[in-house]
Order: sequence, then structure tokens, then C-alpha cells
Amino acid sequence: MLQLYTLTCITRYFLFSYIFLHLLIFIFFFFLMIRRPPRSTLSSSSAASDVYKRQVSTQSTGNRLAMTAGISSGVLDVFEAERLVESIKATTPTDVGSKQWLAQHRALDRLNVQAHHNVVSQTDEFVVEAMISFEKLPIVVHELILIETWKHMCMPKLQEDFAGTKSAIKPYLMMYHEAVLCNLLECSLFSLAACEAVGDIGIVELVDYCTRKCTYLNSLSSELVEAPHKKMSADALKDMVELETGPDLDAKRHAIEFSCAMTAMSILRFITDHMNNLEMSVMSRLINPNDVPMQLVPLLQNAPWNHRTGEGEIKRFIDNKWETVDADDALRLNKYQAQVWLAVYNLVMDNGMRAKYDINSHRKSTLMGLRKYFNATLIDQLPVLADLQRTLEELNLMEAPEAANKTFFVLEQVATMREGLQDHDWEAVAEHIRETVLNISDEEFQQEMKQMAEWYREFDCDSLLEEPKCAKCGAPAANRCSRCKNEWYCGRECQVGAWEGHKKICDLVHKDMQEHGEREYGDLLGAC
Repeated sequence: MLQLYTLTCITRYFLFSYIFLHLLIFIFFFFLMIRRPPRSTLSSSSAASDVYKRQVSTQSTGNRLAMTAGISSGVLDVFEAERLVESIKATTPTDVGSKQWLAQHRALDRLNVQAHHNVVSQTDEFVVEAMISFEKLPIVVHELILIETWKHMCMPKLQEDFAGTKSAIKPYLMMYHEAVLCNLLECSLFSLAACEAVGDIGIVELVDYCTRKCTYLNSLSSELVEAPHKKMSADALKDMVELETGPDLDAKRHAIEFSCAMTAMSILRFITDHMNNLEMSVMSRLINPNDVPMQLVPLLQNAPWNHRTGEGEIKRFIDNKWETVDADDALRLNKYQAQVWLAVYNLVMDNGMRAKYDINSHRKSTLMGLRKYFNATLIDQLPVLADLQRTLEELNLMEAPEAANKTFFVLEQVATMREGLQDHDWEAVAEHIRETVLNISDEEFQQEMKQMAEWYREFDCDSLLEEPKCAKCGAPAANRCSRCKNEWYCGRECQVGAWEGHKKICDLVHKDMQEHGEREYGDLLGAC
């Protein structure tokens, strides 16, 4: 009996163990199916961690949320993001503005917002991972270079047609498309895996693109610098409303160009972060013919991200818009300024770069211009710059040879994408867009506007918007002007104090609302 009892106990033990083991396997695969990350092309766990681990100085790795939290928030879930990424296709110059192009623009816009939401909320970056998995980053780079070339070659030929079009929305989307692509690449290229997924040709094209944006920022005229800060008079606003001309497209084009140039500084910094792990052609392109260090030093001296008005106000370009900052915060680094400093640090301090970059007398004198910016406040915010300061002091004691043109044979990767696009017959492209995109019937126009309204009505981003601020003091506001329904105030005192300056535009908007009903006055009020 004892032997039979022992045999029975052993049998039950193995039976329960077998059932328990299969239950654990079932639970494991169940949660694996729920989480199901996008398919990855990463070859090792260390490379995969580079995609998922974004090192932000204000966070710790233990604070990252689970992937399921990202599914329940934001504007896209993992599976819809995969579907949109898979649908991205390369276009041609004649496709710009077409229905298919607008649909892809909307998809990229949604992916861009979700990618930034993942970074801000510190959730897994499934948009970037999907872009890598489906090998779409080279296409995004192609689309960026295409729309940049299109704006340079084709838009001047369509200025009169844009002025006579039924709506300024479509021309604005054509210009805004570059900003969407640039922001999406900024979110993606933080990781080495994304830079490698772009490919050699794509990275070289991006280096040239960022260099062109540096040149644009360094060559801004005083008129373009002052344009975003000019206040329109009440009479000019009244004429705009009565004539229904809407905002100036040329001013919008310059605003978008400036925003793209600022974002390009972040892209350039990420490329310099990973240049040792990329092909040698990337480092060569940074040196010759672009000479990126000599582009970045004047940028730090000009500081296009800062502006001081005639009234003494200090304005700073923060999150793609100009904001007034207190005098106490004048020495605080903003995002774009820090990115340029880090790019300079990477280019000057990297051993591989220093071996290839000849410091002649001209380059030495330019780099020495940075010494006056080093102070305790700057180094306290970016401690790595202490090493850069020490290196520049050592360089100052060294003799540098005179600048000379060296001729030698070298093989390098060259950028051909933009050159190939410039060879298009742009007169024919402009004529095609004039006939198929801008010259549409009233019925087609109404249908197009209705479709755009449905698209962006579905694209609910209320949770991502900032809280309204008081128009008088800048504090969080809960009350809105009851007449124009545009200005916000924190209380009665601020509303009464701002009434003298707000009265003219409030009367103008209120009168127009009575005649035409409620319309979007964001651009109108942003100018005053």
C-alpha cells in the first residue's frame, strides 16, 4: 500500500507540474501577442536597445512606461502606425498637391505627431521602429529633398496661380510638408539604428541638406529677422478681413523655412553623434566640401534663435514659435542652441575627425571666436563643453599653417539625389500642377475641402495642446473673451488691463462673426 501511495503522489506531482508549465507557456504567449512589437530589422540586442532607449537628461530609465500605455494614448496605436508606415511610397515632382500626395501628407503628419508624443510621454517609440522595419527612412529622406527642391524650382513659377486659387490651404500644405518630414527625421535619427537604416546616400544627402539650412540661417537679412516680430495695425487687419486675402503665403513660406532650418540643427547633431559608426563618406562630407564646423561657429555668434525687440523684450524660438522670456532666463540654453554646441563638440573633439580635419590659420581664428562664450553658466548647463574649452585653449597655443588649397585624388560618396531632381523640366511640372491641382471646379474644390475637414476632425490632438495662457500676464487662463472668443485671461483684472489694446481687434472680429459666422482667426490674431 505504501508503494502504491508513493507512486500515486509522484504521478500527481508530475501531472500538476505538467499542467502548471503549460499554463505558464500559454500566459507568456498570450501577453506576447497582446504586446506584439513591430517587426524589427535589428540584428542584436544592443542595437535594439539603441532604438528603444532615448537618453533624456531629465528622466531615468526606470521611469519608462510600458508599451501598452502607448497604445491607449496619443493619436495612433501600434497597428495603425504600422499600416500607415507601410503605405508610404516615393513620389515625383508632378505628384505634389494631388489627392494621393495629400493622403500621404496626412499619414506622415499623424506619424510625426505620434512619434513626438512617444518621446514626450517616454513610451516605446513604435513609429520609429516601424520606419526602420519597413525600410521607409530612405523614402522619407527622398521626399524631404524632393519637396525642398520643388519649393526652390517650382513654387516661383506658381506664385500668380497661388494668389488666384480658391483657397490658400493647399499651397500652405505644400510648404508645410517639408516641416513634417524634417520633424519626423529629427525624432528618428536620435538612434544609431535609424541612421544606419537611412543608408549612405541618404545620410550624405541629409548632411548637404543641413548645410544648406546653416547657410540660410547665417545669411538671413535684417528684414527677414524682423518680419516675425512686426505687429500689424488694426487698419491692415481690417483690410485683410474685408478683402478676405488671408495670411501672406510668402511670410508663411519664410516662417516654415526658418522652422525647418532650426530642426535641421538637431538632425545634424544626431549625425555627428553617430559619424564614427557610419560610412567614412559621411565624415568626409562634413569636412569637404561643406566644412560644417565653419558653418556652425558663425551660427553661435549670430544666434538666430534669439531676438531683442525695440522695446527691450527678449524673444526666443521655442518649440517652433517665438516666446517672450524673462531677463533672468536670457542665459539659459534653449534646445537649438544646445544642439549646435553639441555638434561643434562632436566635430572638434572626435579623434577621427581631428585626424582628417586640417586646422589652418583661418579655421583656427574662426574656432577661437568661441572662447568668449565660455562661462560658468554655460558649462554648468552643458558640462561636456569644459573639455571643448580646454581643447581650444591648447589649440590657441599651437601654430597653425596658412590656409592652402590641397589637390589630391580621393574617392568619396557624392550627393546625386538633389542634382537628379534639378534636371527635371520644371516648366512642364508647373504646368501639370497648374492644370491638375490648382485648376479645379467648384464641386471638386468643395469635395476636397470637405475631405480635408474630415481628416483633421478625426485627428484629435486636444490632449497634446498646451493650456491657454493669459494674454496680459502669461499665467494659465480659464476665461475667454465673450465677444471674439479668441483671447484668454486669468481674471477680470488682466482682462480690464488689456482691453485698451484688445478693443480694436475685438470689435473687428465680433463684427465679422455677426456677418459671416465663426471662422478661424488664429493667423489673424497671431499677427497682432
